[in-house]
Amino acid sequence: MIIRILSIVIGFLMLYSCSHQSEKDNEAVVLDVGVQQAKTELNFVGHWLYQAKREDMVRELANEFEFLNQDCKVNLKFPEEVYYSRDKANSEEAFVSEQLLSAKPSFDILRINDQYSSIAFYMKDKDWAKKYLVDFSEYPEFINNTKPELVNDEAKAKWNGIIPGPYLEGYNYSIWYNRNLAKEMGIEVKQFGMTFEDLLGYVKAIDAFNKSHNTNIIPIQECTDWTTIHLIALRLIISEIGNLDECMRDSYNDKKLSAYYKALQALEELSKYNAYSKSWKQHTFLETLNYPLTHKSFFYVNASWMYNYWQKIDNGELKDMVPAELPVFKPSDVYFGGYSIMWAVPKNAPNKEKAVKFLLAMTQPDVAEKWSRYTKCPTGLKGTITNVSFGVDHFEEFTSTINAKYGSKKLSFNYLDNYIVLGASMRNVNVHAIDVATGTMTAEEAMADIRRQLRASR
Repeated sequence: MIIRILSIVIGFLMLYSCSHQSEKDNEAVVLDVGVQQAKTELNFVGHWLYQAKREDMVRELANEFEFLNQDCKVNLKFPEEVYYSRDKANSEEAFVSEQLLSAKPSFDILRINDQYSSIAFYMKDKDWAKKYLVDFSEYPEFINNTKPELVNDEAKAKWNGIIPGPYLEGYNYSIWYNRNLAKEMGIEVKQFGMTFEDLLGYVKAIDAFNKSHNTNIIPIQECTDWTTIHLIALRLIISEIGNLDECMRDSYNDKKLSAYYKALQALEELSKYNAYSKSWKQHTFLETLNYPLTHKSFFYVNASWMYNYWQKIDNGELKDMVPAELPVFKPSDVYFGGYSIMWAVPKNAPNKEKAVKFLLAMTQPDVAEKWSRYTKCPTGLKGTITNVSFGVDHFEEFTSTINAKYGSKKLSFNYLDNYIVLGASMRNVNVHAIDVATGTMTAEEAMADIRRQLRASR
């Protein structure tokens, strides 16, 4: 009996001890939760809102970084949600300038959209990047994960001495067409090696089709808020001059002006067959984005990123959109394309170290692979397998062919301006390309006015 009583007492004491210890453990857990450090709030201005897989990729990069860095929360805001509007001039430059000049920027990662020149002009400071942005060329991880030609002194010179962020986005310009529409109209388009005579022949055929079928298909699409007529003009001009170094020299001469005149005469020839809509000023980029997919226009000049723009509105025709090489007068060894730096970290960002870590994570080979799959565009990052080099489909085949054909001999978006031919000091001269292409001015009239502007600018 005594033994039984002792057993009950001992059991009670053990039960009490366990219960008491459990309460202590619970207190410890509660205490541990209570003293956890607050997560770092990393404020990130994203990019590519409403651009299907490109938007998805930005969101996934933010989510993956959060998962691998449990002490960090990424607050992703797109420019359209903070400051940007297509019809608001200089909204990007104004916001970036305001953030960089602030004692404490509200964002740790800014979208700079590869706009060294326009931001320098807005801030009136060509040294703005070096003064205010982190230089990623100082990080071995960045150098090792980036294509060598994008981390040399020439690449740094484009940003006046630094490299402010990853080259995730690459692009090639093209003259897109819908092969279903081409088949319907009986037109066979050269995807590579297109000459101006080829283009003129296609435009003539479209004009004849419109007249015989009482249709109004626009041969070459153009819009008022994103004009691309200069891409065709400059491609023709550079191919005529032949020497890129001469084109880029900050001066003009009779040879250059002669090439310009020849290009204007070509545009005038296109105008005779209604190549461009007379109402192009009423067409905005977003409102007419679907024209090639709905057979309202035949050719559409823009870059490889159009794949993701059209992906968002695809009606089943995207798979039949084909990027073709821009036309030339003569074979040329340079092309329009390049690699863009989209994001940068201010030197005085509230969470600079975490922001740098985030952008370095963006340079990994698996990110390059995902970019290639999601966007069908090239990238300046080193991938491990594809890098859009095997040509899985006709979009990737175009990128692969253009990259193999031109290598690093590409002119980036920043150089697509009059100063390629007239020189930097004459970059604002109106060359009337769209006026001639739409038939409101002759090539001779345009050339006379160009010469007048050049004389007045001396």
